[in-house]
Amino acid sequence: MCALGHYLEEEGVATTLIGLVGLHCAVMRPPRALWVPHELGRPLGAPNNPALQRATLMAAVDLLIAEGGPSLIADFDLEAPPEQDWRCPFETEPASPWPDDAIEQGRLLLAEFSLALPWHRRANVHLGRTTVGLAGLAEAAIGDHIAAAHTAIALGRDLPASPIRGLHRMQALRFAIDDLKACYMEAAAAGGGQPSSRQINGWFWRRTVAGQTLFALRENSIRYQSNVVQAIGESSLIPEEYL
Repeated sequence: MCALGHYLEEEGVATTLIGLVGLHCAVMRPPRALWVPHELGRPLGAPNNPALQRATLMAAVDLLIAEGGPSLIADFDLEAPPEQDWRCPFETEPASPWPDDAIEQGRLLLAEFSLALPWHRRANVHLGRTTVGLAGLAEAAIGDHIAAAHTAIALGRDLPASPIRGLHRMQALRFAIDDLKACYMEAAAAGGGQPSSRQINGWFWRRTVAGQTLFALRENSIRYQSNVVQAIGESSLIPEEYL
């Protein structure tokens, strides 16, 4: 959008934009930009807060008559409202102590996953859709595939076969992990409320056995004998902000 702003300005069209990543605005130097501290995916602020959304939008529009340039970048000076209290509708708790045995870690994952599945099915009925399905596995088989792959990597064995023909086994595992995360997060939101992605991500990575398992899987992948497993395991399983 920063580059598009320059193009439109060269054609005589005034532009202003809302930026969620301050570094992007600083590097790209658009003609006009309002940097906001809102959550990614919510450039105007939290849902059901029309006052904040209107204030954000008007602050961006006001830059059209503000002096300065050739790149005018302003900070939004209103604080976002505090996040609403939210709790996952099914009980999760990190395992303490965390077992050293990968097979036992897999058992703990499957036990917790069984709690999430009914809530995920409820979410499917309510929403009429799901983002689960990348790996081509039945919903109930996702946990089994990840647990088996986790054990194989920990013990230096071959990964289970890819459920998608022609797809590398580690890439298939990554897709299965994406499905697992989507299943958990859709299930967690099925209990009501409007949790932010920060709340749901923080819960998943800090308060679930699934999160613990993926941290352990990453560490074991880095030591595995395959470069592909090492590369995907190190860079694509855990968001950088949680490492």
